Amino acid sequence: MDRQSDETLRWLSLRDFVPGPHLSGKTTVVGRTPQTELLKLGHLTCIDTDCCHGGWLTALAITSGRMWQTDESGRLRDSGPP
Repeated sequence: MDRQSDETLRWLSLRDFVPGPHLSGKTTVVGRTPQTELLKLGHLTCIDTDCCHGGWLTALAITSGRMWQTDESGRLRDSGPP
């Protein structure tokens, strides 16, 4: 992160560039690019599900992969046990 420009950290979208896997082999979890559903690319997961525009606010348990979501009307979604 410390080697990334402020412009990249602030504005680069997954629509513009999808980074490759991290050298550690760990999955990267990001937001910043609104999707209608979780975007899972194997090495990268985007949890921005567009709550600012009527979509879902998403929480993800990293170790289990379980997901919880709520929308502006209070509806809840739970992916259930993995």
